[in-house]
Amino acid sequence: MNATRDNLAEVQLGKLAAERAAPDEVKKFAERMVTDHQKAYDELKQIADSKGLKIPTEPVDLMVREHDRDVKAFQRAAQNEKDPQIKDWAAKTLPTLQEHQKLAKDTDSHVRTARKERGTPSASPGRTQK
Repeated sequence: MNATRDNLAEVQLGKLAAERAAPDEVKKFAERMVTDHQKAYDELKQIADSKGLKIPTEPVDLMVREHDRDVKAFQRAAQNEKDPQIKDWAAKTLPTLQEHQKLAKDTDSHVRTARKERGTPSASPGRTQK
C-alpha cells in the first residue's frame, strides 16, 4: 500500500511540476518521475490484481484511504495523547479532517457513478479514458 500511495503521489506531483516548472531541467526531471513511477505503479497493480488485492487506482481513491487513516489517528490522539498541546491540536484539527474525509468520499462516489453511467472503467493514474 505504501508503494502504491507513493507512486500515485509521485505521478501526480510530477505532472504538476511538468506543467508549471519554468526551467527545462525541472520539466525533464518531472516527466521522468511520471514515466518511472507510472511504470512502477502499473507493475505493482498487475501483481496486486493477480493476487486479488485492491489498491488505489486514482488520486480520489487514495485521498479517501489517506483521510480514513488520518481521521482514525487524530481521533486516537484527541482522546489518548498525553501531551495536552498535541491533544488539543488534534481535537481542533479533527473536524476539518472529517470534513475532508466526507468530501473525498462524496467525490469518489460521484466519479464512480459517472463512470458507470458512461460505461467507463477506472483509469490508471496518468492515463486518460477516451
